[in-house]
Amino acid sequence: MRALIATVAVALAVAGVTGAPPQDARAQLREALGGEAVLNGLQTIRARGTIKFKPNDDHFDIAVALPDRFVSIVRTLRRQDAGWSTEWAQTPGTWQPRLEPVLIEAGDAAHEEVVGFNGDVPLTSSRRPVTDPVVRARMLDGTHAKMAEVLLPLVGAVPSSYLVVARSEAHAIHFSAVGGREWRLELDPVTHLPSSMTWRYPLRPGAPAGATPVTVRTEFSDFRLVAGVRWPHRLVTQREGQPVEDATIQRYDVNVNLSDKLFRQ
Repeated sequence: MRALIATVAVALAVAGVTGAPPQDARAQLREALGGEAVLNGLQTIRARGTIKFKPNDDHFDIAVALPDRFVSIVRTLRRQDAGWSTEWAQTPGTWQPRLEPVLIEAGDAAHEEVVGFNGDVPLTSSRRPVTDPVVRARMLDGTHAKMAEVLLPLVGAVPSSYLVVARSEAHAIHFSAVGGREWRLELDPVTHLPSSMTWRYPLRPGAPAGATPVTVRTEFSDFRLVAGVRWPHRLVTQREGQPVEDATIQRYDVNVNLSDKLFRQ
């Protein structure tokens, strides 16, 4: 999804998964999702579906292998009109490149956005290894947070590779990690299943003065039983109160073998 994850650990671990809320909220949420025995047995999760984002045709593929592999792939197929653009071209007989007009033919243009990590290796769409330690650390922090966005409403926790602190509130759980990252997971007061989650994307280095973090809210619905777990199949996301994504999960796969090609660099 675009929209659609160093820290302090909660003193609780469930099958390599940490960051569970205090016992009262934890018991309600995890029992509603499927119970401790089922959730403790989760090793891999894969979710695939589509995003309504006109005029594009977006498909997403999200895979998690606990505790330290995660990838989110969004593939976009958009209709491209004919027109003219420019690109750098090497002029024969010289070393100096120059801009040349290029005809763009009408047709379908595909784009793939990849974020994730394989152990301590960040995954990107560029396919170029990230060697700068500062950039590498920032990317890993952002992709671990992306994983948290995916897993918190599904299991109420995250793997030990990205620990969080959880605080129980009335019909809600507040999760936090270092760097000012926070997620508030609202629970349905009757079913105790997740109803929505709100969080903010921190400002990037070099953000202009006066810039404020972007607030994101995702609402969950259409819960169905998958391998003993009740998971949402529709996710509607807003940024700053404006709808941006309407995602439908068409398929969950649980505890299946995930190809190493998914977690490629």
